[in-house]
Amino acid sequence: MGEACIKVTKYFLFLFNLLFF
Repeated sequence: MGEACIKVTKYFLFLFNLLFF
């Protein structure tokens, strides 16, 4: 479960970076 949470968080951060750039 922990790994899944990290994966989701990383994915959200990735999308956030795309929006910012």
